[in-house]
Amino acid sequence: MRKEKKGEQPGRFLDVRIPIGLIFTLFGSIMVVYGLWGSKEIYHRSLNININLWWGLLFLLFGGVMLILSRRGSS
Repeated sequence: MRKEKKGEQPGRFLDVRIPIGLIFTLFGSIMVVYGLWGSKEIYHRSLNININLWWGLLFLLFGGVMLILSRRGSS
């Protein structure tokens, strides 16, 4: 059983950083895979910049940071 810290209210164990980190990591992974193996013709409108790859990497980074912060906050 978890010990409550001083000043902490009982029943407040929900840390939203975990689901947010998981969602962003999942979406980032999907976007990176699509950016690497998807059709290259769709990037003509964006000056041949692989937007899915770059945003997917950013989502992965953000999701990883959220998961790291959730691990550090729980100890």
